[in-house]
Amino acid sequence: MKIVRWIAVFPAGIAAAVLVMFPIHWLIVMIAAFGDTPLFGLLSARTVEHLVIAFTTPFFIIYVGALTAPMHKNETGVALAITTALMMGCAYVLAFTGGPQFSGWSSLYFGATPVLNLAGIATALYTIRRRYRLHESPH
Repeated sequence: MKIVRWIAVFPAGIAAAVLVMFPIHWLIVMIAAFGDTPLFGLLSARTVEHLVIAFTTPFFIIYVGALTAPMHKNETGVALAITTALMMGCAYVLAFTGGPQFSGWSSLYFGATPVLNLAGIATALYTIRRRYRLHESPH
């Protein structure tokens, strides 16, 4: 059973990140449609959604992936953080050097999303470290 959990670490994190996008989308659409929020006066609902997802995607990949691991959750979180950061870094390199398929990325996304990605990574690592600090101490 441990082998299956180790195999499922990264896919579980990816699945969680994708699944959390749906309630985020619905919540932002409902707030934009029914709420009188000053934030939506500054930014469009779509922009707010992109920014929230920029934070939550790496957070849930790392956090849920580490929770799926049968042991060594802190080390798994660090490995997932490195992997996630490298993958997102590659996506940004493609966005900066790629062709017209990346033309929809505005300067706000280039500036804010990497910062939010790093904040999501750091928050996930902090949360995992705090949660499993005492549970995995060496005896």
